[in-house]
Amino acid sequence: MENATRQAFCEVYDVINHMDKQMQEKIPNNFKDFIKNEKEINYAPKIDYSKDFKTQISKETKVILSLIYRDYLCSKQEKERLIALDSQELRKEKEALQEKSKVNFANRTNNYAKNIEEKREYENLPTKPEKWYIKIINFFKKILKK
Repeated sequence: MENATRQAFCEVYDVINHMDKQMQEKIPNNFKDFIKNEKEINYAPKIDYSKDFKTQISKETKVILSLIYRDYLCSKQEKERLIALDSQELRKEKEALQEKSKVNFANRTNNYAKNIEEKREYENLPTKPEKWYIKIINFFKKILKK
């Protein structure tokens, strides 16, 4: 597992330990054990809970905490709303990725066509005729190679 993910687990573990007991009890013990076992051992998060901790934690930590909130802490209606928002976001990202792929493919196709056209133009350039003595030298070189 990546070091950033392990550090995020460490921050998540710290946040969970600073939650109210009622909230902590809603999170399954096996999930908390997983986070505890996978967290970075040599990393100590420096979260000041007297300030807004959202600005002090990493993006990975925010994602994990949002999943914990969605799956274990919020109401059923809120969970359904968040799942709908997540699926809508995923759909938007997928469409954006597909659009980007189309643009990249179109650019590659255009570049390929342009390269072929340039190659044709290069092949059609008039060439200087070989001098008569170079033709004779090349002729003897071919004979000697055999």
